[in-house]
Amino acid sequence: MSFLNEIKEELFELRIKKSCCMQAEIRGVLAFGAIGYEGGILYGTDSFPLAKRLSSFLRKVCNIDFAERLDENAGSYKFFLPDNIIGEIGLAEEDGNIKALDDREEDYCCMRAFVRGAFLASGSAANPEKTYRVEIFSENEEMIDKVLGILEALGVEARKVKRKNLFVIYGNNSENASDILKVTEASGAVFKLLDVKIAKEKRNEANRQINFDMANIDRINENSKREADAIRLIEKKVGLDSLKPKLYQAAKLRLENEGASLKELCEMCDPPLAKSTLNNRLNKLIQIAKGLSDK
Repeated sequence: MSFLNEIKEELFELRIKKSCCMQAEIRGVLAFGAIGYEGGILYGTDSFPLAKRLSSFLRKVCNIDFAERLDENAGSYKFFLPDNIIGEIGLAEEDGNIKALDDREEDYCCMRAFVRGAFLASGSAANPEKTYRVEIFSENEEMIDKVLGILEALGVEARKVKRKNLFVIYGNNSENASDILKVTEASGAVFKLLDVKIAKEKRNEANRQINFDMANIDRINENSKREADAIRLIEKKVGLDSLKPKLYQAAKLRLENEGASLKELCEMCDPPLAKSTLNNRLNKLIQIAKGLSDK
């Protein structure tokens, strides 16, 4: 099941008790899915759960019964609402567009219900494993601005863009996307998104550590090879016996432990040496070899 379907399935199961919130959700659904029709508006959906929810709310709020028309195997569900009913809900039809008669979403719960209805009718959500993005879209800019205003009033940072003939509200990072889902009350989806984010961060941290360790190993190998090559050049040109005792000790230590790190070499010394001390001796060997190669 896609992440979007998981969200909608969760929202379909959400229980609403207050009639004002039912009405606000109906307004959201119709404002983002209905079209103007003779003497009212027409709304159609292929989603049986959405049609069932809308039918139940209309019956409770407006005393309209669509139950006999709903059949899970029908495949397409249409609702015609006359002007007097849509006026009662708080909407109007003008030149084919749906308009809000007034701002009825004054309460926090009704604001959330309207956004939830808009999302159920015309929302999308990307798989958070790939990207963080939640959208609500419509050709009706006035309704898009209404949702954007509600989100801003609720402290949610969302953006608006025009994409061909559609106006789109979107959140495109984990915070904004989860905040929009919080408003719809899809708490399960919010937790899943956050779980995915945490898992991604852990994977990224592990990858950064692996990359760091690999780079460190490469650096150790590169340094040890350069030091060993320098020592072998000294051995070939003048012999290691020509070195002072401390440099001779460092040279033999490196040749016998070519893949060891500086720290490991220091611990092999008796007594153990400071890293800076051994590093200076190895650098001195490199300088000696450089002088011999220039001759």
